[in-house]
Amino acid sequence: MRSKNKKLFSLILISLLFIFIGFMRVFFVESAHFPDRSTTPKYSIDNLKLVADLDYPPANLAVTDDGDVYFTFHPEGKPPYNLAKLVNGKATSWPSKKAYQEAHLDLIQNAYSIRIDSKNHLWILDNKPTRLVEYDLNENKFLTRYYFSKTEFGFMSHANDFNISRDSKFIYISDDGLFNKKPGIIVYDIEKNVAWKRLESHTTTKAAPYVPVVQDREMTAYGLFSINPGVDGITLSRDDQWLYYAPFSGDKLYRIPRDKISNQTLADSDLEPFIESVSSKTMTDGMTTDASGNIYLSDIEHSAIIRMSPQGKMKTLLKDKKLRWPDGFSFGEDDWLYVSCSSLHQVIGVLGQKQHAPFQIYKFKTGINTIAGQ
Repeated sequence: MRSKNKKLFSLILISLLFIFIGFMRVFFVESAHFPDRSTTPKYSIDNLKLVADLDYPPANLAVTDDGDVYFTFHPEGKPPYNLAKLVNGKATSWPSKKAYQEAHLDLIQNAYSIRIDSKNHLWILDNKPTRLVEYDLNENKFLTRYYFSKTEFGFMSHANDFNISRDSKFIYISDDGLFNKKPGIIVYDIEKNVAWKRLESHTTTKAAPYVPVVQDREMTAYGLFSINPGVDGITLSRDDQWLYYAPFSGDKLYRIPRDKISNQTLADSDLEPFIESVSSKTMTDGMTTDASGNIYLSDIEHSAIIRMSPQGKMKTLLKDKKLRWPDGFSFGEDDWLYVSCSSLHQVIGVLGQKQHAPFQIYKFKTGINTIAGQ
């Protein structure tokens, strides 16, 4: 009798395992490949200048107008600390423990994205818990923080990237829906201290059926989970008129008037007539804009940086294997555009990932002077 129960139990476990594998492969595995839209680069790779070699992969960065570089170490790289500042070209843990203690704030350990607003305040988007934290770079202290509810970031949501309006009134955050398949855009009203979610699971925020292939590695972990988030890159035009966004593997870049998505009284159905498809794009992680209305896109699959004109015409600026998964952008002093390379294809699910160190932050001249910080 006991033997029969063991066999039955084993059969149930095996059946559940097969059901789980089947579920994962149906809902989380992709096989189609994204089209290559990169071209011969405009600039020689000699124009790409090394800013820092790092022991752990960087995620996103924010650069001040005098060249101070703040960045996050990517949580997937299991770094000893999450937030950092470059001091004499070397990564230094930032901010001080004293700053945390004075603000009665728990340590930030799972932040991906950081940005600097027009007041020279640095904002940090954390995932554990999901919150925004503001730090005054002028006074060197934490200010306010906002903890999101389950209404804005539900179960298995993932806060990825964000951008701040130039008037410092609104913050726009991408929830990439990597795990729960419910991507969307969260709008945070800084003055009213309220937030709400927009375009959840909308056609323009959902992932497309492509699996990333980065420097010959297909990004499907253990045959069960393709790294294929929904809306990821998000940025504003420098005149605050347009919010640009796109799914990571989506075929199109979209935009919507900032005043429409910032209007809490409008429903998603009211927003749809205002959404515009700008152009076909690359498989894009990070993005930013310049003062001339151009949009900069990373092309993770082809180790490239793309510039798209306001009319949607793409031009490859740089393309080289040095750009290992170009991830985050920030304009800095003069017209330098900084880019972090997270090398996630050499990090996610990789044992002994430190063999791929050092990991880099680079910069290059765009020829267009643009306000720093984002």
